[in-house]
Amino acid sequence: MKILLTGYKARTSVVQTLLAKITGEYDMFLFTNRFVTIQKEVGKLFQKNKYDYVILFGRKPRIKRIFVELEANGNYEKFSTNFPLEELFSIFNEKKIGYKTSVHPGNSYCNCAYYHVLKYVYDNHCNTKVVFIHIPFAGNFKEINEVAEGISLYLARKNKEV
Repeated sequence: MKILLTGYKARTSVVQTLLAKITGEYDMFLFTNRFVTIQKEVGKLFQKNKYDYVILFGRKPRIKRIFVELEANGNYEKFSTNFPLEELFSIFNEKKIGYKTSVHPGNSYCNCAYYHVLKYVYDNHCNTKVVFIHIPFAGNFKEINEVAEGISLYLARKNKEV
């Protein structure tokens, strides 16, 4: 099972803190904060690896729980997640992690990366399951350990399926 978890390059980032807390075997990639670079980074990632699952993480202001983004938009196109969300939501419920689904991944780097990953997967007929999870800024993210445990549990279950 080949799994990729992503975030963004920053000096200090709650996303990087979360990624460091997630246990298990996975690749990690940090996108640059430049629109023109993100598309190239996605292409390079997928040319080198065949991923089964990709979970992208980004920060979203003014939220107090995680938001699971159901779609990404770009160039007058919309792509929907193909991720098996029921299992993920079951773990979130089991761990009592507050979450909400959303169809507004923003207009910034988060939507850009999500859009280009989904577009690559759809255009190249990859069997990769992709989802984007927005997390609160550090001061509002009270469940960081529970989310890390939940994602770790999800990854462990996926690896056992192999």
